[in-house]
Amino acid sequence: MKKFLTICLCAVMLCGIFLFSGCAKDENTLVLGLDASFAPMGFKDDNNEIVGFDIDVAREVCKRIGMNLECKEIIWAQNLSELNNKSIDCVWNGMSINAEREAGMLLTPPYMNNRMVFAVKTDSDIQSVEQLTGKKIATQSGSEGEKALEASGMQFDKVAHADYAMAYNELELGLVDAVLVDEVAVQYMIKSQNKGFRILDEALGDDLYVIGFRKEDTQLKDKVWNAIKEMKEDGTLKQISEKWFGSDLTVVE
Repeated sequence: MKKFLTICLCAVMLCGIFLFSGCAKDENTLVLGLDASFAPMGFKDDNNEIVGFDIDVAREVCKRIGMNLECKEIIWAQNLSELNNKSIDCVWNGMSINAEREAGMLLTPPYMNNRMVFAVKTDSDIQSVEQLTGKKIATQSGSEGEKALEASGMQFDKVAHADYAMAYNELELGLVDAVLVDEVAVQYMIKSQNKGFRILDEALGDDLYVIGFRKEDTQLKDKVWNAIKEMKEDGTLKQISEKWFGSDLTVVE
């Protein structure tokens, strides 16, 4: 009887060890948290696959540092708690710098400058921001672009829409003279949908993108950032940016 109980106890212990090891996090996997609806940084394509600029960069980084990549959808407003709960290893999805993230995360230096830019029709006579005085400018209602436009001191006729799709449509129809929009978004729109738009050289403001890690994960952050710097030096980062945006928007130094 004692022998039988001993065998049973050993079996239970082995099962426990097996289950624990099965649930343990794979240290060779980088779990990237993202809102998979932010094209072209990270989003689901027609095949329901997560793709995008950030995803391509992350895959190349993982290849160079000997890790596997796992992309995990999260509720964007909960990115800091997801990070601290260790359900993800980093927040990497066109994330802007703000005071809360600087306080709660270990941030990389900026890797992309997402400027707030004006898009006009390709055949428009408007060549500079100065020429937008008194013109109709469309943007998204409640967006950072709308706030920047109102704070700019420019004289204009603002047309605010629920989304940028309506603003783009009005620009195509000639109902507005320009659209104020994130550069990464309009660059992707021009490239992927062959829109007849061009971007004015002067921007209204900058919005720098960074990657966020847990405060204590300095080694992981350094490994990822060093790989990104290598990609900048050998031209890989430029190639990925040109694939998604048509030009190099990265600002890695």
